[in-house]
Amino acid sequence: MNVFMSLTKRNIKLYLRDKSTVFFSLLSSMIIIALFILFLGRMYTDGAVSTFKVFGIDAENDIRALIISWVLAGIVVLNSISIPQMMLSRIILDHEANALNDFYVTPFNRSLLALSYITSAIIVGTIITFLTFLVGELYIFTLNGQFFSLGTNLRVLGLTALCTLSFSSMMFLIYLFISNSSTIGALSAFVSSVGGFLAGIYISIGDLRGVVRNIISANPLAHATALVRNTIMNPQIDSIFKGVPEVASNGFKDGMGLNLYVGDTQLTSMTYVLSLAGLCVVCFVISYFKLSNAKL
Repeated sequence: MNVFMSLTKRNIKLYLRDKSTVFFSLLSSMIIIALFILFLGRMYTDGAVSTFKVFGIDAENDIRALIISWVLAGIVVLNSISIPQMMLSRIILDHEANALNDFYVTPFNRSLLALSYITSAIIVGTIITFLTFLVGELYIFTLNGQFFSLGTNLRVLGLTALCTLSFSSMMFLIYLFISNSSTIGALSAFVSSVGGFLAGIYISIGDLRGVVRNIISANPLAHATALVRNTIMNPQIDSIFKGVPEVASNGFKDGMGLNLYVGDTQLTSMTYVLSLAGLCVVCFVISYFKLSNAKL
């Protein structure tokens, strides 16, 4: 246990010491914030304000807070991928520095080495992602004068841990097939761009149609985003749409991707959770068999 704790602390310290690694971990969030400030922000908020006025709802600050919550949920999900991705790049860096060879001649269970990489990614990913959420919550408070409830914060913390665990297992598996550090930057860019579309962050899944919508709605990234969005946005939606026909609020949820559909079937929160849990189990099982036949 002491060896495992020492290896985990080592990975965390090396990550926090490398400023460029931390920067690329947060690159996805920076891209979303930049896009929202420069392009998407006015389009979404102004469009939402105009739409709500049709239903006689004139609470501009609350509506803007709602849209920021939509963006914040996306940032939470992308951080739960990008931070573990950069944390786990330590595997490749240790391999190139021959540090892994030094570990192999040390008398301890080799599985502890792999477990330490994954654990450090989950710890750092969960903490930094949740702190990012709290910063976003503080900004939302400046708009509508309300913090999320304690229950909402605790649920977001739990979802953050689940997302980070699932995506850490996925990134760990991917790194088992990578041997060159030059790939790390390309992988980071891929996660920032493609991950944002698959999670329904750069464009609302509700605006898509046909096969494209079905494919995106069926992937775990979209499920993670839908979970977080429903958790932090549903109380606000209930408040804003109070006294308005339920069909209006459901239409808003469909359009903003809070409700996901594959074909005509609406997916449930349990489906989202099982999807993330299944991703975690599958990736860990494949990683186990990969490591049983080769070194890390």
